[in-house]
Amino acid sequence: MDVKGLAVEVHQTAVDHGWWPETICRDEDCPGHTGLEHIHQRNVGETLMLVVTEVADLYSRYKDGTGGIPEIWWDDNGKPQGCPIEAADVIIRMLDLAEGFGIDIIQALALKVDYNQTRPYRHGNRRA
Repeated sequence: MDVKGLAVEVHQTAVDHGWWPETICRDEDCPGHTGLEHIHQRNVGETLMLVVTEVADLYSRYKDGTGGIPEIWWDDNGKPQGCPIEAADVIIRMLDLAEGFGIDIIQALALKVDYNQTRPYRHGNRRA
């Protein structure tokens, strides 16, 4: 499957499981209020922070030393565990975010990869 197809599948799964509810707003104090009912979709900031929490989960899994970095194992409930799974969660959240907010992730990836190829070694001596 290509990246776009994966993004569509990931996002549809999130929608199907209730993570992208559309709610009708009738709040006159809402910044987007026009005097009419309008639709609120998922909060961008909250969605970005979910990506951050997945990165933190990956770091925690690495730091706790359970298994090696490339190792995957299953818990008693059959859920896959390990650094690769946490890394997958980061990518899943990003693909969901991109698809949900209409970001052309294929174009963005291609542009960034092409640009990175033009950068100097270690971006001009950056440390990390």
